[in-house]
Amino acid sequence: MSADRSAGTNILGYNEAQVRLRATEIIILLASGILMSKPIWISHRGVRDSGFTENSLSAFQLAVSQGFTWLETDLRLTRDKEIVLFHDKNLKRLFAKDLQVSSCTREELEKLKYPCGQGVLFLDKFMLEFAQLRWVFDVKIETAQAALASLRQLLNQSNNGLEFEKKISFLLWSKEDDELARRLFPNAQFFARDDECWRAGLAVLFGLSFLAGIKGNKSYALPPRLKRIPLFGLRIFRAYHKKNARVIAYLPSRAEDAQAAVEAGADYILADRLFLDHC
Repeated sequence: MSADRSAGTNILGYNEAQVRLRATEIIILLASGILMSKPIWISHRGVRDSGFTENSLSAFQLAVSQGFTWLETDLRLTRDKEIVLFHDKNLKRLFAKDLQVSSCTREELEKLKYPCGQGVLFLDKFMLEFAQLRWVFDVKIETAQAALASLRQLLNQSNNGLEFEKKISFLLWSKEDDELARRLFPNAQFFARDDECWRAGLAVLFGLSFLAGIKGNKSYALPPRLKRIPLFGLRIFRAYHKKNARVIAYLPSRAEDAQAAVEAGADYILADRLFLDHC
């Protein structure tokens, strides 16, 4: 040990008072969420840069190449009980066809081409292509219960069914669908429903956390703001973390919103693109 080190300093050159001050700062930062591990970034229907269409194979491949490790997509059921990755209940927006997705067969949908030139993607191909990642399945309410039954059958037929089930986090839109999914997929994860997120968010915003109904080990979505009121802040997020719940920063569209979510301690960020400066 060097003989000329100042009295009371440690091997890093800090004296006892400085060490205590730094320790106090770290405790404050931990309590506020600033020093939490980096949030998990979830790609919302894939990345649509370069002209790729939402929920297409190329959009998801681009998301993976940019660093996303979780992929969110939409599940709908076709007439012949196949699970297709498609957000809208009809084909009008993306294909200019006034047809319900649920009225089409897989064969009929596979003949269609997105504006980016690719075909419609089905869940069985998606799971094989992205088997190393985690998935968030937004099960659309119109065909939810039948889609869940078809998904259970698909996993039962797979050699990797249990492994795949553990990769799934569900977004469901009704209590009945939520209860059915929990029975069918006991090894999956479940994000809070839309109604639960609204209840919790409004209660916390107005300082009524005792009415929020926040449950531990559950994940709740929050948008960047309600009207003009920002929601990505320490006070808001801390109300969830005190209950051992997690926060999903929902669709930040600007870099400053993503920065606010990271600094406030978001556990997940669901985004259309990766803000590279913040991952």
